[in-house]
Amino acid sequence: MSKKKKASPAKKNVTQRTVDLKVLWPSFNQFFEKNAWAILVFCLALISFIVFKDFILLNKVYLYKDIGSDSINANYSHGYQVANYMQHESFIPKWSFYQGMGQNILPFSFSDPFYFILMLFGPENLAYGIGYMEVIKIFCAGVIFFLYLRKMNFSAYASIIGSLCYAFSGFAVLGSCWTIFTTETVYLALLLLAFERIYRDNSIWLMPITICLIAIVITALQIKKASIVLPIRDIMNTQSLSPCVIIPLSNTVSQSRIAIYYHYRRHNETVRDKFGARKY
Repeated sequence: MSKKKKASPAKKNVTQRTVDLKVLWPSFNQFFEKNAWAILVFCLALISFIVFKDFILLNKVYLYKDIGSDSINANYSHGYQVANYMQHESFIPKWSFYQGMGQNILPFSFSDPFYFILMLFGPENLAYGIGYMEVIKIFCAGVIFFLYLRKMNFSAYASIIGSLCYAFSGFAVLGSCWTIFTTETVYLALLLLAFERIYRDNSIWLMPITICLIAIVITALQIKKASIVLPIRDIMNTQSLSPCVIIPLSNTVSQSRIAIYYHYRRHNETVRDKFGARKY
């Protein structure tokens, strides 16, 4: 007669753990299904605070002088011009003689809705608001991607983990100092969600909105590629004014104008004077 082999202690422990997980998983999954939104919002808020706490508490401003120097050389100077125009000239940017030999600045004044809201706070609060804008965009990316994963019938637990990984990816966090990459993160999630709503629910209303937002960003980027904004403070040899020069990248007449425009005590060295010893 054949003898029955006894199961080893290691196999017994593995089997017992497997049984325990099968027993606990339904209640674990049910907890996430019931409290999915609360858990998602809490995790997004907590991680955002940990990553961006210096900018949320206004200990630093979201402007960089090293690899992300576009944030101070291009984005801040252009944003200050638009915010100043909206505060003193017109709510809708139109014609400005501070750019080129005078041109319409509306096409690339608002590359996305987040940027428009930031402009409403005025030029004085612009530098402090950039960090908050990036946090809000990362938050929105996580929420929209969560909706997309739920639409794909993933569990609440998997959807939360996936949305957190997406929102705080290196592309979004490290690229946020250029501001455009977080916008692309939001729009990609929105595009995926819009497609799934068409495919599964036969609901098309979200797709035109998404395409419109993406088109605005692409148009603004194509216009901005016509020039590079560089400081020429030393060339102008002045202390009260910090000028920038737009050097053309194209030989076409409409894109070959060299423009000099000034921001009174608002650019490069003067930004450091304004924020004192604070690092950025």
